[in-house]
Amino acid sequence: MDVPEDAAERAVTMSGLCFQRNTTGRDFVVGDLHGQSAMFDALLRAVSFDRSKDRIFSLGDIIDRGTGSEELLVRFSTEPGFFAIRGNHEQMLIEADDNLGNFKMWQTYGGNWALSLSLSRRLELADLAKRLPLAASLELADGRKVGLVHAEVPPGTSWSDAFAAAATPEDQRDADATRIAASLLWGRQRYSALEAKVRDPEGKAVSASRRSDIDLASQPVAGVELVLCGHNIVEGHKPKLLGNTLFLDTGSFEKRGRLTMYEPATRAYWQCRWVSRVPTVSRAMLPATP
Repeated sequence: MDVPEDAAERAVTMSGLCFQRNTTGRDFVVGDLHGQSAMFDALLRAVSFDRSKDRIFSLGDIIDRGTGSEELLVRFSTEPGFFAIRGNHEQMLIEADDNLGNFKMWQTYGGNWALSLSLSRRLELADLAKRLPLAASLELADGRKVGLVHAEVPPGTSWSDAFAAAATPEDQRDADATRIAASLLWGRQRYSALEAKVRDPEGKAVSASRRSDIDLASQPVAGVELVLCGHNIVEGHKPKLLGNTLFLDTGSFEKRGRLTMYEPATRAYWQCRWVSRVPTVSRAMLPATP
């Protein structure tokens, strides 16, 4: 798939933008796609997505583990109404050709779809990935502000600080996500707290120190009404809320996984899963958000 000549200019304008309210159409946010183009298109059909006025936002990890990786990265970089933030898999693509170690790590985590591509094509796609911001802000029709990040806003960090973070080459190798930017790409503290609360709601089986960490990670992100993120595959393959962070990665590439698309204005979400080799979509509602 060719990249249109104006793709670079269009993508650059996305970096750091706050998306104003959509006055004519609907806004949707989709979890980790991982190259699942057929599931994604089934979701768009299910909501009668109107390319002339609706918008769709990807939470990153557009690529890897699925055969539609190249196609989806180009679509989210060029199509009107399609926007994306960067995930850790896009970060791995960006740094894959820096050295052999990076390339092997990327292949281990699903980058083998690109083995048939030329080096020049990989670099072209990496350039598109570089232009994806690490965070985006979306204003809803009722004035609420929704934050979009791939993995998490680290506990104790405000939305304004997270929004201002920028990626550096070290972020990919920051396994403990000690930098804000690395947490946006790789962090798991908030989801770990969610899992802990499910297993032990009263925190009786953990130390006082761990309970303090869980409490901090459960606090809402200041400066924004709701944060939508992916990265951590939610147990049970349904969206879950902790504080004001909603986790939308429901394992699209897994055998029993689903691809989830959420409409913040209505709290409705749609999920696509494979049934007898047919992408099948269902609809549900989330409780009112904070």
